[in-house]
Amino acid sequence: MLDEGDPDPDPVSILQTIENEHEDLTDDKRKEIKLIKTELWFLGRFLLGHWECSKSLQVRIRSLLVFAEDLYRSNFDADPSYVLRSIEHFNYFIPINYWESEESLVPVTTPLNHVHMLAYIDNVVQNFKDLLIVRLVKLPDVQSQVESVVKELRALKKFIFFLGEICISTEQIKCWQTFWLHVRLVTTRAAILLYLPCYDRFSHMMQDNLMCSQIVCDDELLKYILKLLSFGSTHVKLYLNKAADEFMDFLLHVHMQLGADSWTSDQNYTFTEQINCLRALLKELPLINDIQDEMRIHFFKRLVTLVIHAGLTVYSGGDWDQKMLLLYGMIRSVKTEICHKIREWVTSHLPKNDKLGFSNCLLASLKEFLSGHSASLASVKDQIEVVHEELKFFEPFIMRLAEQANNKHNELQNLVGRVIDKAYEVEYILDSFAISDVPLTFLRMWLLEIIREIELIKTELTKPKEKNMTSASHATDGELVGFTDVCKTIRDQLVGGSQELDVVSIVGMAGSGKTTLARSFINDDIVVSHFDFFAECRVSQEYTREDLLFSILSSANSGLTDISKRGADILADRLRKTLLPKRYLLIIDDVWAVQAWDDLRLCFPEAKKGSRIILTTRLKEVATYAKCVTEPINLRSMKDSESWLLLQKKVFGEEMCPEELKEVGQNIAFKCNGLPLSIVLVAGLLAKIDKTERCWTRMELSFGERVQDGAKDLVKLSYEDLPNKLKSCFLYFGAFLEDREISVSKLTSLWIAEEFIKNNEDKCLEDTAEDYLSDLIGRNLIMVSKRRSTGKIKACRVHDLMLDFCKEKAKEDNFLLWLKRDRDSNPPRFYSERPMHRRLSFYSNRDDLSEWRPSCSHARSILFRELSDNACSSMRHASFIFGNFKFLRVLDLEVVDVDSFPTELNQLRYLAVQTTKNSIPSSIENLWNLQTFIVKRNGGQVWLPDTFWKLSKLRYVSISDGALFASRGAQESCGGNFLKLDNLETFSSIYVSRVNNMERMVRRTPNLRKLRCVFTDLGRWGKNENRFPVLDSLSQLETLKVVFVGISEVGPSRLNFPENLKKLTLCKFPLPPEEISTIAKLVNLEVLKLRQVAFEMGEWEVRDQEFSQLKLLELENLKLSKWEVSEESFDRLEKLVLHGCLHLKAIPDGFQDLNCLRYIEVKSCSEDVADSARIIKETREDNGQKCDVKIFS
Repeated sequence: MLDEGDPDPDPVSILQTIENEHEDLTDDKRKEIKLIKTELWFLGRFLLGHWECSKSLQVRIRSLLVFAEDLYRSNFDADPSYVLRSIEHFNYFIPINYWESEESLVPVTTPLNHVHMLAYIDNVVQNFKDLLIVRLVKLPDVQSQVESVVKELRALKKFIFFLGEICISTEQIKCWQTFWLHVRLVTTRAAILLYLPCYDRFSHMMQDNLMCSQIVCDDELLKYILKLLSFGSTHVKLYLNKAADEFMDFLLHVHMQLGADSWTSDQNYTFTEQINCLRALLKELPLINDIQDEMRIHFFKRLVTLVIHAGLTVYSGGDWDQKMLLLYGMIRSVKTEICHKIREWVTSHLPKNDKLGFSNCLLASLKEFLSGHSASLASVKDQIEVVHEELKFFEPFIMRLAEQANNKHNELQNLVGRVIDKAYEVEYILDSFAISDVPLTFLRMWLLEIIREIELIKTELTKPKEKNMTSASHATDGELVGFTDVCKTIRDQLVGGSQELDVVSIVGMAGSGKTTLARSFINDDIVVSHFDFFAECRVSQEYTREDLLFSILSSANSGLTDISKRGADILADRLRKTLLPKRYLLIIDDVWAVQAWDDLRLCFPEAKKGSRIILTTRLKEVATYAKCVTEPINLRSMKDSESWLLLQKKVFGEEMCPEELKEVGQNIAFKCNGLPLSIVLVAGLLAKIDKTERCWTRMELSFGERVQDGAKDLVKLSYEDLPNKLKSCFLYFGAFLEDREISVSKLTSLWIAEEFIKNNEDKCLEDTAEDYLSDLIGRNLIMVSKRRSTGKIKACRVHDLMLDFCKEKAKEDNFLLWLKRDRDSNPPRFYSERPMHRRLSFYSNRDDLSEWRPSCSHARSILFRELSDNACSSMRHASFIFGNFKFLRVLDLEVVDVDSFPTELNQLRYLAVQTTKNSIPSSIENLWNLQTFIVKRNGGQVWLPDTFWKLSKLRYVSISDGALFASRGAQESCGGNFLKLDNLETFSSIYVSRVNNMERMVRRTPNLRKLRCVFTDLGRWGKNENRFPVLDSLSQLETLKVVFVGISEVGPSRLNFPENLKKLTLCKFPLPPEEISTIAKLVNLEVLKLRQVAFEMGEWEVRDQEFSQLKLLELENLKLSKWEVSEESFDRLEKLVLHGCLHLKAIPDGFQDLNCLRYIEVKSCSEDVADSARIIKETREDNGQKCDVKIFS
């Protein structure tokens, strides 16, 4: 017998034991036992699951369970029918006892929560499911009613789950407890129905409506609960999507019960449609990656409030149509606000500088995207096509303005700039669509807004534009310090030379002292005594011709009171008449454009009186344009001694600098890098502080940033004056390190990959990019650090002042961001927040970057820079690390040793890596947009797969130690229509061991302009294979370098070269007379470099008319003892370089008579060769011809 204190028996276990241990039971007994087992199981479930029933009911149920134990002990001799009658009696008694004791069920002390409620409802639902399985299988009508009960309970559970997940405020607790008791009461009543007789159980349930309909009917309680939630919804937890989703399911369930859709006259605004819209918004909000979490939380709370309002709509009276329209309006308002906030945040992070330059590639990108995503873009394709057409309308304006300098007063430029802003947004939208960063719902709204805004801009183009005028400014006086040699040169040009009018142009970067130098001649006694009329004007960027003319005349006190308000033509005539009888000296300062010179030039009469004009400009182009006789003067930086002298003058005046300040003062002066403006600025700071060593030392440590502030304004002015096509090119220098040479080939390849370079039908992209660089150099923004033998720029560098500006401006405009590694983080990382800049440039310093985990999915370019020379960082799993960067165009890992290639980045246009791998994976074919491919490998060649030939957009390939191709693969693909790289212009270098392999490569690259290859002798050079490969098909080839690795005496012969070749370098080749004669006949050859070549018998005879176009000849480590040169050869040779020619006896006498020879360099040669170089120099100087000779031991 069970005691009250015993734990509740498990009826399932007891009855299962009965069946397992009594195998000799008759069929009748088994049927009776099964029925008893079922009934006792339900009673046990009720006792275990409904702990809140009265104590008397618990005692009755527990006593009933004793029958199971008695039946078991009696070995089934007891009468089972007695047990069944007792159970049936209890089935009647349970509901009666429960309803009589409902009041006793209300707890007074234990707080309840939604977890208890959910578990309780789960228990009841499970009981009903068991009822369907065990008892009601053969009663379909009853079964459908039970399923309805289960459905009601599940709906109620969703409501309870939502309420529990909302943060409940203190005011809600009392109402919460009341509501819980109400729900528990209704749910328990449903549970009691399990114990009603089968024949009237569910009719009784339906008559009394004891299920969730009671909750629905009790709308006042529900409305009160929901109103409390609406007030407290600002405290909701983040990401309650599941809870809100289930609550909306509950509302739809209640709504369906009420049949409310039939109340709506407009089926476009049904409750179901509004709930589906809310559900979509809640689902899409977490998908928007590029917004701040605070914004996401804000909108999530707004949406939860709308969900609660939808609940109030269901449980409130009034006009249903009006309520639906109100709910629709509220949802639409929040949706629009989300779209606007996302757009506002995104646009604030888009680039601001490259307004017009961006147009170069946008239309092509849009067209390519449309063709590549036509199926998936179905819902927004029409909008994107409209944007494409609208931008095509603006294309002529964009192309024209891209050539002009920025002018903030130019209305057309501003309008087109606004269009490009929209284009950036479109690009962002397309990228977001491709990686599902922003849901399609918002993208559609966004695109429609952009289209409307572009149409408004089009209408503004028809408005009349007002012309803005500014006045020319007068220059201010400044004291010239230093530049004694420059002053002498200019003074001689001013007072000497031809009687023709001449222009002396001074070209220099911002702050270099051009104006001060020019104005110093106004006070120069020699100059003043030579001229009888002086005038000056400062042009600046914005000017009018009238203002300039008036400024010149007024500076000369020409009495303009009677004509000062008349037109430019009258002023020009007055100036011309004033100057005509005079020997005049004019200073035209700060000229920014050739147009300014054209506006003045005709006013300066050429009366052959020796008049002079000093013109200052930052632009070499302007100086060249204005040149008459004298070559423009490129103003040098100040020498260290001049810098220190200027600093002393500005700080101490005529006094001497105290001895204790000299060392620190000189350090400060030298740090100004010879820029007068910087020296003057820092002198102004020093003059205002105590003149003590301690204060000056503190200034030395901190002045770097402070002295730059004033100079930045000048750099900014130069930047703003740049044509729009050059702005991005200039800011891109911010991606490079301070005081490092920048390879021009690398720079121009990066510019092309970034699509900064505008297509030009007359030039290839590489030549256009070099023109852009020359323009920046001509503006004194970039400096040349190294030139090629052809005279082209090989390397450049940027002044620290310019570099700082580029970095700051690039960061400000979201163009590029420099990132240093945060070594305090674990693992180390480069940044803690997610930058939205299009380009990221990283400092690394022999780092292990394998733990780096980037998250900038919208970055277009990533560039690594190594702080240590001749060092590299390492990165394992590079392919995985860069997998998040779906839109990378540029990936520069040239200083990072990687173990894998990120071949899944199919948008890449530039890829540079360093690796220890000896082969490129075949998956390289996935990079079908690749234009530049650079691989550095220390210690051997790299095998390229056959799939390499599928990279049809390649323009530049550089494999440091040589690229190897599988002979078998090359032969197999050579037959028929083999793939070609028609766009490839530079390939360095190909490593071949057979001539026919080389010729196959040549046929696949027909438009090469630059080629470097290595021939190696692997014992395969036989009598029939020692010929030089046929290169005649390379009609565009201009630069060729060929290295032979083997025995030079039996190396490749029968040389042949394309006629267009301009530069040729041969290393370790045998050169019999017939071969050197082949080279001599190249009519376009300008540069010839012969290194370690072997001349037959050590002799070389240059005949008449040979090397007629050659400008540079470089001979290095040659086996050459006798060299004869005809007087009719080397007609245009400018530079001769001899290195390590130990057997050579002398430079031929014929070089003395070469009219163009300007430079001879001799290194590690015999003294006789050095002497002959000196004789050539003396002879030429005696004949009035300059020749610079440098001799190194």
